[in-house]
Amino acid sequence: MELVAYLHSEVLCELIEQGESINQTLDCQLLDAIAQSSRHAKSVLCIGLAAGVIAINAMPLAAFAYTPEVANIQQLLAKRGFNPGAIDGVKGAATTEAIIAAQTFYKLNADGAIGAQTIAALEADTYEANVSLEATPVKATPVSVANSDNKSDSIKNLQQLLSDRGFYGGAIDGISGPMTQEAIILAQKTYGLVADGVAGSLTIAALEAGSNYVPKSNIASTKSDSIKNLQQLLSDRGFYGGAIDGISGPMTQEAIILAQKTYGLVTDGVAGSLTMSALEAGSNVVPVSYKEAASQDSTSNVADNSIKKGQTLLSNLGLYDGEIDGIQGSKTTAAIKKAQALYGLPVDGVLTSATLAALQS
Repeated sequence: MELVAYLHSEVLCELIEQGESINQTLDCQLLDAIAQSSRHAKSVLCIGLAAGVIAINAMPLAAFAYTPEVANIQQLLAKRGFNPGAIDGVKGAATTEAIIAAQTFYKLNADGAIGAQTIAALEADTYEANVSLEATPVKATPVSVANSDNKSDSIKNLQQLLSDRGFYGGAIDGISGPMTQEAIILAQKTYGLVADGVAGSLTIAALEAGSNYVPKSNIASTKSDSIKNLQQLLSDRGFYGGAIDGISGPMTQEAIILAQKTYGLVTDGVAGSLTMSALEAGSNVVPVSYKEAASQDSTSNVADNSIKKGQTLLSNLGLYDGEIDGIQGSKTTAAIKKAQALYGLPVDGVLTSATLAALQS
């Protein structure tokens, strides 16, 4: 009402100044019009404020939700020397970049997704980074060179330095891609620095100080040597007949799976501590070779009941038309991959518990 009275007095003053006479009836009509306008303005204002409150309350909060699975992968990434940012359970840009860097390092499909193969590769790695998992790391842009007037030239110089030290084998193009970041992380691991993928002053100083030294026992060669040792061990036990080349290809994985079947372990194709212990402990027992095992019937101790069960389920679904023999050959693997793709599971061709559960459902 105070607002109405104020507006009324202002209108009257303006009419008097213009030399107009004030009619009582018109004055009442004027006062009523001002009051109506004031009420309309208040209504519009209230509606606007209410809409604003509703819009604020309707903002999505899912982007800030804590997920234990994401927190676990963040801890695992940090433990292996990759920088996922804060251990906050949120899959943000820093965590996705760290996953891609890990996938590139382990020669997996670099899609940034938290898949079974990525987790298995991280868990199988024995490297332990000297970082605190409880601290909240500051997010840094990968391959950043501080205070550089020409970033492209600085990255070229960094790539050349990494190449001279034996960490980088790509093009000197001034582009800070995954291969360059992988080389930085490799150098940091070799020189005992925090493997965050950022070429800071300590990393540059370590690279420059090592001008007469080309590291050979770095993480890449160590992993290659460990795969060679694994291949040799598998060959000695009769599971592997390929080249001892340090390359973890399909033939090596098939040999690991066959060894795991023989020793009654989970057939995931990852040479973890249990698989290695079984292989080393079986030094006086030479199992049958892969070709001999493939020709045996279902009564062989190499044949696995879970493979038989999987073959039966796949056959019932029309995905497999081979023999129910408990031997995972190429036909069985292809059928498993079809089923995994059908059920939205990681397509790795391994008959995991998740794949069996999906087939049974």
